[in-house]
Amino acid sequence: MIKTEIRKRAITVTLSLLLVVILPVFAYMYTTQQQIPTGVVIETPTVEIGVYWDYACTQPVTRIDIGAVIQPNNDLTIWKTLYIKNEGTVPLTFFWGSNVSLVADEKIREDLYRWGLKGLGLNGTTIEPNQLWDTRYEITLAPYITVGTYNWTLTIWGVY
Repeated sequence: MIKTEIRKRAITVTLSLLLVVILPVFAYMYTTQQQIPTGVVIETPTVEIGVYWDYACTQPVTRIDIGAVIQPNNDLTIWKTLYIKNEGTVPLTFFWGSNVSLVADEKIREDLYRWGLKGLGLNGTTIEPNQLWDTRYEITLAPYITVGTYNWTLTIWGVY
């Protein structure tokens, strides 16, 4: 019976020590552990260029109609103000071009430039998100251009 009592006390002491030592260790581990939900959404950057007639960007340009012009005796320059806006979420390297030389055989020359910066060109210039440029699209008709109707495509794009 003494041996049984000693065993019971030994088991009780062992269990008490386990509870005194192990339980606080587990409690410490549990209370200091943090689980943080983590995630990321990868979005495709939007790459958009808007071309407008007005500074408020409420009138999009869908066609530039120069109208009827009398056959000139000298170079005749006609221009339209356009507002170009980077409507995307990333900076863009801006470019423009057209196929006017294919339809007019060098009788119509054109330029697109920032106001006050004629001759510097816009191709290769960076335009930041939401940045708005006031530009001037200009065509020059050569003297005695052949009477007719000319249509061409002006293309404006950005590369990010």
